[in-house]
Amino acid sequence: MMDRSLQIRVPPREVTPERLDTGYYSAEYFRARMAIDGSGISSPLIGDVSDPWCFGAYALCNEIQWARAENGIPYLKAESLGTPLLNEDALSFVTPETHRLLEKSRLIRGDVIVSTSGTVGLCAVIPEHIPEANSNQDTIKFRLPSQDFDSSFVAAWLSCRIAQAIMRREAGGAVQHHIYLYNFKRLPLLKPSRTVQRYIGDKVRLAGHFVRQSQCDINGARGRIEELLLGESQAPSKPAPKDEKHQRVSSGMVSDRIDGWYYKPEFLRIEAALNRVSDTGLQLIPVHQIGDVEYGFMPTEDYWSRNEGAPLLRVTNIKENLVVDTSDLEYVNPVLSDKPRYRLRSGDVLCVQCGNSTGRIAYITSKFHNMVFPSFSLRVTNVGSDWDSAFLACFFASTVGQAQIQRTISITSVRPNTTKPAIEAVQVPKFSFDEQKRIGDAVRRGVTLREFVDPLCNAAKFLVEALIERKISEGDVETAQKALEGGDTSLDREILKRLTVVGIDVASEPPLFTDIDALYSAIQETKSALPSNGDTA
Repeated sequence: MMDRSLQIRVPPREVTPERLDTGYYSAEYFRARMAIDGSGISSPLIGDVSDPWCFGAYALCNEIQWARAENGIPYLKAESLGTPLLNEDALSFVTPETHRLLEKSRLIRGDVIVSTSGTVGLCAVIPEHIPEANSNQDTIKFRLPSQDFDSSFVAAWLSCRIAQAIMRREAGGAVQHHIYLYNFKRLPLLKPSRTVQRYIGDKVRLAGHFVRQSQCDINGARGRIEELLLGESQAPSKPAPKDEKHQRVSSGMVSDRIDGWYYKPEFLRIEAALNRVSDTGLQLIPVHQIGDVEYGFMPTEDYWSRNEGAPLLRVTNIKENLVVDTSDLEYVNPVLSDKPRYRLRSGDVLCVQCGNSTGRIAYITSKFHNMVFPSFSLRVTNVGSDWDSAFLACFFASTVGQAQIQRTISITSVRPNTTKPAIEAVQVPKFSFDEQKRIGDAVRRGVTLREFVDPLCNAAKFLVEALIERKISEGDVETAQKALEGGDTSLDREILKRLTVVGIDVASEPPLFTDIDALYSAIQETKSALPSNGDTA
């Protein structure tokens, strides 16, 4: 006999000959639809308030010419849609000529873009600092009247679980999910008051501001290291021409490695630059004299539940720009992993040891203290008192540090990997401690800012859901927004305190913001305030 909990009773008025598959009549869709209908908030269809478009001229894509970031136009694919922020680290770039050719897929600031194939529903807004962009054929774009809609709020709405449930309903496909333009046009678009939209959209904008400021801090710190070691005249030059098949290596430079990778021109240029720096009297110290290098924990059983296990940072959680992403944590045996050599401490430096991201670096702040780190990474810990560990992380991530790490990579089985002895042998310049600290402070500031980004984006999504489910009223949000515009943050703080890692007012769940004072300090330190100008991007 069929389990009745698996049965879904579909009202006759909902049945349509268009589709009869179970995905179209899922329980999550009906719960989402009931929540919207019961919210009392206007929800016109996207096609009634906008004119979405989807450029699908695949033939023209054969004419694409790629470009470098400094002289190209941003080109968006699904991987650059961070939901709801644009993931600028994943942008490609095309030439201005290609941008003009792909006229129908052009974007301007404030446009909303959504992925329509494969992973359906990823979305982002083109931010204010990107005046124009382009996009591939697997996305739908739309532009909204700014007097009625805040684009960042709309991105938060499309990212929340209720809108995602409706979007999944409209997606179909036997092999790969796809949502077509006519399906997309009939998606509802939540429309609370413009003041409410601004309050929620500002959380997304603030997250974007923190991302850019963080990149500025970390890139500046990395650039300072490269300036001190390489200088403008010593910086790595252009790569060798593609038709150059030979690299001349002196006998004195040959080691126990005789493969072509080890003697790539960019590695040799960095080696020569370090030799010149060493000749000036600057000490180069191997990592094993700076701190301890250790392997992490290898799970030998299935992952545990979040409530019972210890959080594990996997190599997939280690992202670019020294950042750790905790949006997809796994949990492991809390007893087997409860050894000091497996648990992180504030100030540790992680280096991916195996896989396609070998050499990627993360700096560990107090947020990740006592989390477990994985066996496919190496950590540098117990850093000496005359070294700044954040400076060390930044050096590893610099051109000079990465050249040393990447040079050690080999493929002993299937995946590229480096080794503990190789990391221990990396040569680090011993700048004055004051110089190290200046660089380290910029890294700490940048990494801390990034740690607020995901909570701010989740706050925007949770607040949309709370409005729909009537856990917070439009009036409360409007009052908080007007108070913010007058310089009073108390009501905003109270709302933020109600948010947990899974939603608003969820008992026994940890808070989304563990330190709201620190959030406001970060806002002030970046000479910003919660945006209140109603920008649409």
